[in-house]
Amino acid sequence: KERAVSWLRERVFANRRPCEFNPRHYHIEQVQNLTAEACFWWSQEDLMNYAVTFRDYRFAENNLPVTLALWDGGTNSVKAHSRWIRKTCESGRAVMALDVSGAGVLQPHSFPESFDPLGFLGVVFKLADELMWLNDSLPAMRTYDILRALDMIDIWPGLQSDDTRIYAHGNYGVYGQLASLLDSRIVGVDSVDGIESYAEFVKSRYYDSDDIMSVIMPGILNYLDLPDIEKWR
Repeated sequence: KERAVSWLRERVFANRRPCEFNPRHYHIEQVQNLTAEACFWWSQEDLMNYAVTFRDYRFAENNLPVTLALWDGGTNSVKAHSRWIRKTCESGRAVMALDVSGAGVLQPHSFPESFDPLGFLGVVFKLADELMWLNDSLPAMRTYDILRALDMIDIWPGLQSDDTRIYAHGNYGVYGQLASLLDSRIVGVDSVDGIESYAEFVKSRYYDSDDIMSVIMPGILNYLDLPDIEKWR
């Protein structure tokens, strides 16, 4: 574990350029029994993160513990998870649906625009490939985004940073699992319908190539696999 954490921390923090958050909170509205507040902030120099935080209107004046929500498509896919959001908020928690770098509303545009940005050899694939040439990766960068989001919770009005949990659905859940190995502020991770094991993933004869580079982290199996994180946590 010690060796794995050391390697992962080095990968996640290498090449990052820390800066002030300079958060921009805006667009608070109520949808049925939920209030929603959006915010942009700098994760690092020249790279933004974005989140929409939901809470039950009955707890509008309370400081609430947070469940950080990660799923494929980010805030563009909120509707598909609305039932879970509502149920979690009714339990007295806030839900922060997060867009990590290049995901959700931050997804880069393709050229030509008719080409799927998440498709094989699409713009996200291209940018992730260039990160690898720089000895970096999208999972490393986006895991760093999770750690920065934990810091944002500390300064977001109406949120409290103790008892922060992660709900991870789909492949993007790997970022939350990796972050939980690096930061003890994450007290629990609920992972649903995601990659269960990198070892099994890379040995598969057939796989879905869409957005494939968003989960490829070179070298990880020399140090750990996802079941190891669950065991150590």
